[in-house]
Amino acid sequence: MFGLGRRPLFTVVRTRTRNELHLIRRGGKSCRLLTWPLSSKIRRAELLNEGFDAANLHELRTIDPARTVVLFVFDFLHETGGVERRVELFLDRLSARGIQPVIVAARHDYAPLQKYPCLRLIPGAPNAAWKLLQFVRWSGAKVVEFNLKSPKLAHDVDIKALRQLVRVGCMLHGREDTTQEFLDRLDYRCTVFSRSSGFERLVKLPNIVTFPDACPAFDPHADTALYVGRIDSEKLPTIRNFIRICERLGVRFEIAGPVTSPGSRPVGRFLPTVPPDALIGPIDTRAHLQAYGSRYLFVAGVGQVPLEAAAADLPALITPHDPTPERAMFLDAENQEVLRDWNCVINRIPRPLTPGNVDAFAEAVRLARQGDPEALRPFRIRGELERTLSADAVLDRYLKEMLGTP
Repeated sequence: MFGLGRRPLFTVVRTRTRNELHLIRRGGKSCRLLTWPLSSKIRRAELLNEGFDAANLHELRTIDPARTVVLFVFDFLHETGGVERRVELFLDRLSARGIQPVIVAARHDYAPLQKYPCLRLIPGAPNAAWKLLQFVRWSGAKVVEFNLKSPKLAHDVDIKALRQLVRVGCMLHGREDTTQEFLDRLDYRCTVFSRSSGFERLVKLPNIVTFPDACPAFDPHADTALYVGRIDSEKLPTIRNFIRICERLGVRFEIAGPVTSPGSRPVGRFLPTVPPDALIGPIDTRAHLQAYGSRYLFVAGVGQVPLEAAAADLPALITPHDPTPERAMFLDAENQEVLRDWNCVINRIPRPLTPGNVDAFAEAVRLARQGDPEALRPFRIRGELERTLSADAVLDRYLKEMLGTP
């Protein structure tokens, strides 16, 4: 779907035999402008979807028929990432409440979610939308939720036909290529942050975190900081800002995460500039902080990562996606609610709300190292998060929307 601002002007319709470009007129009606044949890549994707049937049916045999089946639809799940971790936390808690999660994705590399059945489906193939309807019938699903990290399949499927079989909703994780008109056709619409989405009638479900029973000992004399996140073109500016702040504070750094776009020219230029021992590879953030958290003066990242660090009672830094390290924000009791409302992603927040507080953190570190350990207490906000982030309340609201219960 292509348009001007939020108004769609053109849409590409893929049939079993061809692509069609349609002009969208006012009132929602459209007319076909031109057609062209399907590419060999698309034809191959169609054959692959047919070939997945045996494995998909095998996955469905593991479903507990006594539980409520919900299909969670993605284009892909990375080896690591904030969205993946967020989905893991939600699905684990939904499973504990009687939901049987079934993942639908073309690619699934996130190990913690591989305990749930996964149905392979390549979006964009001519048979993808029909296959999703088939999955609903095979699984006996009651709900289909499109996780709009990537919305390809959501816009290909006949929502009206799908809603005749199941309840249909979506979860928005970021800046989505969708429209209000599409969202209004769904039974429910949830988002992890509503202020920057530009859409209406969304139900806000804040990120939830797991609070460890015991926190690592925090040492204000620690000389290392940790960044957690993928090393790719999108996240690279946040990593560069992190390194600049480490240099400013006089601490060493480690970067934990996979290199997901090694062919990218910016990433290719960046990697040789980093000491090899600073790249520690993918980690389980929560387990790593439990084991090694006392080594770090602070932990940096975006999205879910700062919340995981704060839950371990460690200082947490959010760095911008553009070259403005002066806007970087350490979570504290005063700013945490605003930053969480924007999903701990600074590039969308109005500048007056992110004036930067690295200087304040540096001064607190100086005082703590001179014998005032309470100087850093404002930047260790586990207690504040526990008071404001109730996983039970969030899950109650999520289930109400998902199942359509009063």
